[in-house]
Amino acid sequence: YIQAGMLPRFPLYGIEGAARGLGELASPRAPRKENIKQAALSRVWIRKLGDLDEVIWGRRRDVEHRFWLGECNFNCIAIPDGSGALLAYAYYANRASRAPWDGTPYRIGPVATRSARQQLALLRAIGDAMKDHAGATVEFRVPGINMTVLSALLGAGFKIDHIGHFMASRSFGRFDRYLPSGGTLL
Repeated sequence: YIQAGMLPRFPLYGIEGAARGLGELASPRAPRKENIKQAALSRVWIRKLGDLDEVIWGRRRDVEHRFWLGECNFNCIAIPDGSGALLAYAYYANRASRAPWDGTPYRIGPVATRSARQQLALLRAIGDAMKDHAGATVEFRVPGINMTVLSALLGAGFKIDHIGHFMASRSFGRFDRYLPSGGTLL
């Protein structure tokens, strides 16, 4: 891979823990619940999500958002600013996408935010939304350069399940403000 130009950029940690641990994450300026919106599969929401992706990724990801909101039936929560533009979004598997629940972990991600601290506010909001499943296991893929989320999750009792490496031929994205959905579909 290295001879083909694919260089290791950072470790990618697989982290798991009980959903109740999300409520223990420090989030000093968490948005009020009424400021957290539920995204839907619509042109307006796809545009807003894509606009934030351009900031974080340098390109739109409209096809992926249609896939996650449509075919995967994931929940997506978002924090808009005063003008309606998004400050942050986070996806997580919901009960309907996993009914009947088979005991495998609920996946959280992707998460994208304009500032690193907003990630913790969204993870706490997911914990609130999953309060009926507080004992269920949730899983993340956390880039090793995302110290905000990595240190917060480990501090709340989450455990590293496995480690991989993210490799790319060039640098891109703001992985200090992003959690991928997985190792293959970022």
